[in-house]
Amino acid sequence: MDEKFYPNTRQSFVLIIFFYASYIIYFTLIGFLLLQFNLIPRNYFKTVLFAGSSISLLPLIIFFSKKSGVPLQWHVKFPGIKIILLMLFLSIAVRIVSSPFDSPAEYFDNLFNWKLKLLVFGVADIDLNMAIHAISSVLIGPIFEEYFFRKQVLGQLLQRLSPFVAILISSALFAAGHWRIDDLGSLFIWGIFYGIVYYKTKSVETSILLHSFSNLLNFFYEYKFLIKFAGAKFKICFVKNSGGV
Repeated sequence: MDEKFYPNTRQSFVLIIFFYASYIIYFTLIGFLLLQFNLIPRNYFKTVLFAGSSISLLPLIIFFSKKSGVPLQWHVKFPGIKIILLMLFLSIAVRIVSSPFDSPAEYFDNLFNWKLKLLVFGVADIDLNMAIHAISSVLIGPIFEEYFFRKQVLGQLLQRLSPFVAILISSALFAAGHWRIDDLGSLFIWGIFYGIVYYKTKSVETSILLHSFSNLLNFFYEYKFLIKFAGAKFKICFVKNSGGV
């Protein structure tokens, strides 16, 4: 393995530290400013704070670009209608496939009790908090996360490792970077699919599109458990909407 290639093993550990440090600095600094100067109402504080969290990746993206020598240039190419529809259907399919990995202990516990987890779509009530969250998770988050995790991290890994290993490593980093233990499995699965799409299409726009659609689904679905007991069936609603990937 060429240790002159960025990032090498040591530099990778430093990069991981910088990654988590950027989030800690963001939440500490921006949280303090929002509270200290009463810039927003308290009932919107958490939503606004988390809405901008992905922007904290920008200094890391710039740092990565300078250290790796990869130009920080992006000529956007919008996918065609066929790709858009394909990513939409893929996001729904993988949401269903990844559901066992979303709180897996709970999933298998219910499965052993003859409860089947189903994905049901509907329209949720919209308020300002949800609108802010939607803008960040559907539009802002996927752009910064895909540019960093796929275009930069996966892009560099693909030059050194096999596609299989490179996608697994980038997916693990992507999952760990969300700080959500319960969703770690499903985030890893989604990272794999984002990575595969990026590798096959060589287009970060396509992986952004899939990422955006998968986050958009969070506002239009809920999980329900179908309970089978003594030949009778009862529906029990169990809402399990995550905050996006």
